Amino acid sequence: MNHFKLKYFVIVGMFFLLSVNVITTAQTKSLEERAKDLVSKLTLEEKIGLIVGDGKFISAKSQKGENTEVPIANRNSRMLIPRLSIRTTALTDGPAGINKGPAPERVKDYTFTTAFPTSTCLAATWNTEVIDKVGNALGNELLEYDYDLILMPALNLHRNPNCGRNFEYFSEDPLLSGKMAASMVTAIQANGIGTTLKHFVANNQESNRRKYNAVVSQRALRELYLRGFEIAVKEGKPKAIMTSYNRVNGYYPPERPELLKEIVRKEWGFDGLFMTDFDMHYGDAAAQVRAGTNMIMGGSEKEYKEVTRAVKSKLLDERTLSENLIYNMKLKLDSPSMKGYEPSFKPDLKAHAKVARDAAAEGMVLLKNENNTLPLNIEKEEKIALFGKISYHLIMFGTGSGGVRSYKHAITIDDGLNEVGFEVLKDMEKYYKDYIEKIKRENLVPPYFDTPKHRKDNGIKGNQAPPHFKNRLVAFSKEKDVSRDEIKKYEERSDLAIITLGRSAGENYENGYLSITKIELDLVKNVSEIFRSAGKKLLLFLIFPVFGKQQVVETMQMPFF
Repeated sequence: MNHFKLKYFVIVGMFFLLSVNVITTAQTKSLEERAKDLVSKLTLEEKIGLIVGDGKFISAKSQKGENTEVPIANRNSRMLIPRLSIRTTALTDGPAGINKGPAPERVKDYTFTTAFPTSTCLAATWNTEVIDKVGNALGNELLEYDYDLILMPALNLHRNPNCGRNFEYFSEDPLLSGKMAASMVTAIQANGIGTTLKHFVANNQESNRRKYNAVVSQRALRELYLRGFEIAVKEGKPKAIMTSYNRVNGYYPPERPELLKEIVRKEWGFDGLFMTDFDMHYGDAAAQVRAGTNMIMGGSEKEYKEVTRAVKSKLLDERTLSENLIYNMKLKLDSPSMKGYEPSFKPDLKAHAKVARDAAAEGMVLLKNENNTLPLNIEKEEKIALFGKISYHLIMFGTGSGGVRSYKHAITIDDGLNEVGFEVLKDMEKYYKDYIEKIKRENLVPPYFDTPKHRKDNGIKGNQAPPHFKNRLVAFSKEKDVSRDEIKKYEERSDLAIITLGRSAGENYENGYLSITKIELDLVKNVSEIFRSAGKKLLLFLIFPVFGKQQVVETMQMPFF
């Protein structure tokens, strides 16, 4: 090759590289420019309507107009402004899976979803490859079930062991939380679905969750409460962040430009959307928009009027609305629904179930295993005395937005043991299942909720539990009191004993920890003494959202095995 040809190929190669760079840059800018173009065509009413409730208050006039799109029935997003082809953003709760409504009775073709392990369980794997697999499976379900955005991952810290939502959070460690969240974000968003980091920031308790003030030093804020979010933003690049209900050093996070604009956007390079937590009810809607909040959710008429008054009285510049809405439009334009994706509504649930099972197995923690108690030998230890109502009634995750109501199948410890070939004493099964049915039939208010505050919050009158306690009733009711004589009779007919103690947890309550009761302590003590004196093994399964006070620690240190 002569010198001229070499120069020619070098020049062509450089031109090609520059062309690729220009095309890539143009594509990056095109989303921004398209978003700006859409915003420029919005009326003032539409701008306010998109910021407050994602179109909840946009008038019928804006929702009329010609659109060539062929309507698709039963889509999660709907056409909002036809003349601009702007749709609502189809979103759903997480983080343990798609939390849509449970299957209605007698519906044959209901689209079930996978219940994945809780965030705390996933963090206990210390394995980002596991998180990648879960995130990819969940992202695929979101795509095929017609969603654009999921409200997860949650990465507040396990600062308060009583917090009812700890099961939704990864860890007490900001580094672990940030790395797990970043991996989850990356895996889900590889499917084209947006993720939402929450709850930003210093949101670590459920008591008085809409009003309390978290007083935090700048060092603690930077090194602990912001650190996990920073890692997740820089490494995962989420499409959205949800601000928290609580105040931080006197101010609500969605009203603080120092948090949203200075730290998250400028320092961390966040290019996504800020939304408020849903139905916040407190704070100033206009102040939230000025601070950089892009979407006030779920949006109320009061908030819509506040923003409208602020614009008309010149306390809020319309340019601020326009600048904020660019992020809303970028999220929409980059969503599957506005890109015209046609979901199948048929993800591979069988494959996803295996991903969920494998992740759950890796996240389980063995606290103690004296004298090779585990693994069990099915040839020698066939018959099991299975104690504890939670052995027969599974607690899969907590209640509230962090649960999954649309799963198809769940297996109890009792069913699992029988399925692999062990024999649980049949009279024990009946003993506990009858007790569980009695709890459901009587439907009494569990002792934990029998307080003035809980009664008021849940609309409880008399002694009957309200309908929404359906998934809490057994978990929060008293354990069955089993006498020593009964335990001895079970011991004589079994090869080993298993006790399951469990607690539920949930949004809006500090119920991640409930004191170990005397009935439970006596059960552990008596079963331990009787089976150990007979030279038989004892296993204790603890299904708790979080371990807290000293009484739990002391209980765990008893000679279980």
